[in-house]
Amino acid sequence: MIDARQINLDFLELNKEEIAYFSPKGNYSIVSEHIEGPVFRTIMKGIPYYEDALRHNAVGELILKRIKEKGYDGKVYFIVDTKDLKTVTSDARKLFLEFMTIENFGGLIVHGMNFFTSTAIKITKALLPFKQYYLVNNEQKGLEKVRELIAKEIKKEIKAFEEELKSALQNSNLFSAGNFFYSSDSGNYTVETWFIAPDIFLIVPRGFANEDDAEKFSKLFDDFVNTQISQGKKYYRIQLYSFMTGADVKARRFFVDWMKKNIGNMHLAIFISSNRIMRTIVRFGLSMYPKSKKIKLNEDLESSFLRIIKHKEGGEWESYEANKNLFDSDYSNISIPPNEEEKTSLIEQLIDENILLKEKYKQNAAVLFETVGRMSWDKSFEWQELEVFENDPFYEVHNAVKMVHSDLKQMLEDNQTYVKELSNHKENLEKIVEQRTRELELARKKAVESDQLKSAFLANMSHEIRSPMNSIVGFADLLSEPDLEEEQKADFIRLINSSSDLLMRLIEDIIDIAKIEAGQLKIKKTRFKINTLMQKLEETFTAQNNKTYRKPIKLILANENSEDFVLFSDKLRLQQVLSNLLNNAYKFTKEGFVEFGYKVYSNSVYFYVKDSGIGIGPEQQSLVFERFRQFESPNTNNLTGTGLGLAISKSLIEMMGGSINLISELNKGSVFSFTLPIEKDEIDAQIILDEQINLPKIFFNWDNKKVLIAEDIDANFRFLSEVLAKTKIKIYRAKNGIEALNIFKNINPDIVLMDIQMPEMNGYEAFDKIRRINNKTPIIAQTAYAMIEEKEKILDYGFSDYLAKPINSKDLISMMANYL
Repeated sequence: MIDARQINLDFLELNKEEIAYFSPKGNYSIVSEHIEGPVFRTIMKGIPYYEDALRHNAVGELILKRIKEKGYDGKVYFIVDTKDLKTVTSDARKLFLEFMTIENFGGLIVHGMNFFTSTAIKITKALLPFKQYYLVNNEQKGLEKVRELIAKEIKKEIKAFEEELKSALQNSNLFSAGNFFYSSDSGNYTVETWFIAPDIFLIVPRGFANEDDAEKFSKLFDDFVNTQISQGKKYYRIQLYSFMTGADVKARRFFVDWMKKNIGNMHLAIFISSNRIMRTIVRFGLSMYPKSKKIKLNEDLESSFLRIIKHKEGGEWESYEANKNLFDSDYSNISIPPNEEEKTSLIEQLIDENILLKEKYKQNAAVLFETVGRMSWDKSFEWQELEVFENDPFYEVHNAVKMVHSDLKQMLEDNQTYVKELSNHKENLEKIVEQRTRELELARKKAVESDQLKSAFLANMSHEIRSPMNSIVGFADLLSEPDLEEEQKADFIRLINSSSDLLMRLIEDIIDIAKIEAGQLKIKKTRFKINTLMQKLEETFTAQNNKTYRKPIKLILANENSEDFVLFSDKLRLQQVLSNLLNNAYKFTKEGFVEFGYKVYSNSVYFYVKDSGIGIGPEQQSLVFERFRQFESPNTNNLTGTGLGLAISKSLIEMMGGSINLISELNKGSVFSFTLPIEKDEIDAQIILDEQINLPKIFFNWDNKKVLIAEDIDANFRFLSEVLAKTKIKIYRAKNGIEALNIFKNINPDIVLMDIQMPEMNGYEAFDKIRRINNKTPIIAQTAYAMIEEKEKILDYGFSDYLAKPINSKDLISMMANYL
């Protein structure tokens, strides 16, 4: 944002002619002048009509637009001189009020009005109470008002900054970078020191310091700085003295000498204190320092951060004070108040005009005052035009009263319409209230039910996560027993793998439901053969039944389609839905069969999963697709689940353009079916199938290759090195981005596996620095951020490829083979 003091006509590329307007008819003119910063003076003369108000607004809008284009985000203010303004027509006033709703319009400060014009404006303001509309006695008062408004804006900005800063401090690990705590032996003096940013220290002393405390803390701080700041690098220091009660003479002398030694090492030291005694001591101490702009006494913590931010941006130290006192400069171009001789002349002139008013125009005054009175109570009163001329002192009064009458008449008409509408509305109010009460009660019940469902879901989720984790941890621990037989080991490994698969499905379900609720889940359509997908599911669930379920269930793939139909849809999501339905079928079937298949119709493909399980009662069939719902019956006490599978499946099917259906009978089984549309324009298109992609071989000999693995977690690195060991590739490890950069320079690897989240320097920063050295070596991101949006961000950033944790060993070898 630019400094307000930069604003002038040359900076805005405007001239005086562009910010002035003279009506072709000669009835109205405005002349705008720049005062300083975001403040302009406008002089209005005559009577503006609708077309004049349009041109008038265009001048103001040009100023507002140009200031915003130049990068100034603050408000703009107009001090308006209306002493030569006769009156304003009703339609022109509406346009002027519309002008005050523009985003960066800060305020209209009006002065120079006579009594009746001021009254008319006050009535208008009461009808349309814009906060940006202010009436003052003279231009000097207007300037004071602008100072007040700008000060409020600055306070508002600082308050917003404070809230943002507090929120950032609360929601981050800002203070975890490093800190130390000093406490005197007597406990009368403590100091907390935080290293809150790469070059900012915050020091908070409490209590009363003596010379011994000063020496001990100073040594601790010097040692601390040397461990946290690179040699020769300067730093900022903020010392918060608000909680300190004092320091004895020897301690103060020591601190003064210590600060003198440290001035060369600092960008800036800021002292903060709300304690009057401590502020006096600090000022006394500052007077003893060498003349330097590196020492400042400040009001509070937030404005101290503002100083540092301004310094980092190259701003001057006094810029914020200058903004607060924008009008403290010498204004030679502003009219000064009249001297005593001019005041006497003005008073005499007013007395003469008053006598003339009473004697020469007494009749007109009586008529007008009667008019003003009657307007307030006589609804049928019509305006009576008086014969007045422009040089008549009653000219302005006449037009002002006429304007007010027009507004009041419109108000009365609007009020009658409003009363009529209110009467009509009142007749239906009881019905509306009754209907709304029913709706609120229904909403309340749904909210209570939703809350209960979510509470039950969270409790169940905790159980669902802990159950497979218990198996994984327990059997992994048993594998370390020395006397295990091979058959036991194989069984334990099978159970660990089964629990891991269950845990991964649970995590994927949680991610999917979160993305669906946030509207972030996307459907990715490709062309694929349905038969290939169904055969893969048959193989998977046959093996899963043999290893996991171990039930006397026959799996039947019913395929009535002789040709392998090619569907254009999201293959992975279709597979996910069918897997959810097959899992449920196995889960709720003790013995018998599970059958699945598909049929192709003219406009759609029909899929189904049928079982001979326990079935679902009629009262629960309408609830099974709701989120967090779990099917309950006497036969399901030992069955697990999160209540998300069917809700996710329903959402996915609907996102793919289909619909799902259920037919079930207790103790006889269930049939879940759904349809997906066939897109006509895709049927005859050239078919390029994803199954036709030739995957690289799984086993390779890379004994002449080098891989750099950037991974800070030991267990993750161990896994990757074990997987790659059989390829004989030479493995080098970096625990953070800085190590990765240095090792890359030394060994020039053939490929890099880069973790994204690492200490000291993350994967993105390391990637940028490596690419400056070498832009050809493949760099594959391997990260725990598994969302589709994160993958797109990583690939858009320029990484060669992407692997989501937990990493499949075959996927890793296969992907590396594409680049080696």
